[in-house]
Order: sequence, then structure tokens, then C-alpha cells
Amino acid sequence: AVGFAPAALYVALVLVASAATAVRHGIGAGAWTIVVLPCIHFAWGIGFVLGYLGLTRNIMERTGR
Repeated sequence: AVGFAPAALYVALVLVASAATAVRHGIGAGAWTIVVLPCIHFAWGIGFVLGYLGLTRNIMERTGR
């Protein structure tokens, strides 16, 4: 159960940010915030991991380690 804490916290923060956006800018903006925030973070995270793996492979090819 403790392993789910970071994911649950992230979902809670996205929902709070979406609710705050909905209050300030309308329900449509709040709904889009629920969609856009996870998309941005997951895309950035996937790009980071793939970039790291590519960099690691490149270093190993050039140094032989």
C-alpha cells in the first residue's frame, strides 16, 4: 500500500490543480487540466528515460565500458 503513495499523491495534486483551474477559468479549463498535466509529465518522463538510455548506450560504444 505504501508503494502507491507517490501515485496517489500525484493524482490528488492533479485533481487539486484542476479544481483550482476550474474555479478561476471555468469547468472546461479544469477538465483540460486533468488531461494535459499527466500528458506533459508522462511524455517528459518517457523522453528523459529514453534519452538517458540512449546516452548510456552511446557512452558504452565510445569508451568500451
